[in-house]
Amino acid sequence: MDNVDKRMSVRLTHHTGSDVAIFLEKNFKNKSRGVNEILDKYLELRKVAMGQMKGMFSREEINAMIEAVEGVEVNNLWVGNNLLLTTVQKAALGKNWDIDTPSLIDRLKALNNFQAFFLSTWLKNVQGEDIKELL
Repeated sequence: MDNVDKRMSVRLTHHTGSDVAIFLEKNFKNKSRGVNEILDKYLELRKVAMGQMKGMFSREEINAMIEAVEGVEVNNLWVGNNLLLTTVQKAALGKNWDIDTPSLIDRLKALNNFQAFFLSTWLKNVQGEDIKELL
């Protein structure tokens, strides 16, 4: 990882950019330091949440959830875990995948907001064998 170029530029949406700029000005003496601190904490929280969910879902359940959330805005999926649940319930996954949908729904309902957030984000971005992170 030491050879990774750590410099980057990120374009934020107009609305998000304004909110982020205001937040950083109010809460940090230095915007760059603030961004780094927030990202460090994000990675720590993600590691904890993903670790808590490791082994919770089968390969088939993960693939079914990936299919279910395809085309759904990720920002909407995790809010209170409700849309992720609704999306999975409406997808009628048991018909296409050999899974116990009621059991999957029960496990999704048991997720806390941090777990639901990181699961939703992960489902929208995971590719191929990267699903092993949760197996």
